[in-house]
Amino acid sequence: MRLRLQTSRNRSRYDEVILNYQRREERIILNASYTLAWAYGYGGSIGACTICAVQTPQPVNQDAFFGPGEWGPATTDQRHRFVASGIVNLWWGIQAAPVFQIGSPMPYNLVAGIDLNGDGTNNDHYITPTTHLPVSTNSARGIWDYDLDLRVTKLINLWSEKRKLGLFAEGYNLTNKANFGNVFGGNARSSTFEQPVGYLAGLPTSRQLQLGARITF
Repeated sequence: MRLRLQTSRNRSRYDEVILNYQRREERIILNASYTLAWAYGYGGSIGACTICAVQTPQPVNQDAFFGPGEWGPATTDQRHRFVASGIVNLWWGIQAAPVFQIGSPMPYNLVAGIDLNGDGTNNDHYITPTTHLPVSTNSARGIWDYDLDLRVTKLINLWSEKRKLGLFAEGYNLTNKANFGNVFGGNARSSTFEQPVGYLAGLPTSRQLQLGARITF
């Protein structure tokens, strides 16, 4: 017989304020949005997801799921985010479509790297050298991320207004920003402690360019 046990042992909270701006003119279409948000939970978990994988957060003290230091920001907690995009119809059938986004640092967890409380689980919070006290969940922050992309298209009529050839160039991460985000080493016993160990998912890791063509009819 197979037995499945489900429990509810977490609590989370998410609040946000979104401001949106849109403008449409003869040659320009502009969209911009700003998000102010807070995402908190016990174990830094929102909906039982600590690093966007379905799992139950494990507290530092297995006997106190909601104990001191367990409540903290989720790994997706980004206080500020601004995104702007637009379409600009230039002369000679050229169209430019830029997209810019920027976000404030997101948190990551600092752990001691050893089982300090002897409960058999190696997930104890890092002890601050100056205060000799453990930090709370996801107490560290990464760095700001930003990205600028641009698509430029040249439209050519093919014997009629309904049939067009579009030659385009697309540039990604034009500023060549290394977007580490909150992908940092959080184990105090590791040589990569508080150092970037990867790139933020969803953004280009370096400047990229691609060329293409499309026919519409």
